[in-house]
Amino acid sequence: MEAIARARYVRTSPRKARLVVDAIRGKDVREALAILRYTPNRAARLVEKVVRSAVANAENNFHMDPENLRISRAFVDGGPNIMKRLRYAPMGRGYRIIKRMSHITIAVEETEPKPDKKGRKKPSAAVTAKRTAPSEAKATSKPTAAAVEEAKPEEPAAEVEKPTEVQELQGDTEDKSGLQDIESEGKGGE
Repeated sequence: MEAIARARYVRTSPRKARLVVDAIRGKDVREALAILRYTPNRAARLVEKVVRSAVANAENNFHMDPENLRISRAFVDGGPNIMKRLRYAPMGRGYRIIKRMSHITIAVEETEPKPDKKGRKKPSAAVTAKRTAPSEAKATSKPTAAAVEEAKPEEPAAEVEKPTEVQELQGDTEDKSGLQDIESEGKGGE
């Protein structure tokens, strides 16, 4: 059983909308919505609305589980080309601009629920006890490089001489007096 949603007379070109629809055809609904959300295209917003509408139709009208839906059919048809414009051209002519419309159709169907992914089982307590026991025996019999590093006493660090306050003040006055000399030379030249 399929749940269908249509958006008719949508103001986008069928060619642009087909690029988006081709990307989601046959995909799981959640995956399709993720693709549409990150597609930088105006047509993607329009197709996303239709997909959400199809999911709502399936859930409310046919009592389908929205988690197990996939897009079974998706296509875009051309709508009427009523909106025609004129573009001025050389030598008094005019080129026709056609503002195209589309009909977007999305059909979703329910699939079998996917089984949970099988991961690695956590080992039981007995298995972990067997694994840890030999490693503890190795640790007690032969010390590791890290244990040897920790056992060494630390050597005192060489002390660095810090300048006294008097030396710092003298250095500051020398710098400032040099700046004052430069500033006074610049003012005298005016």
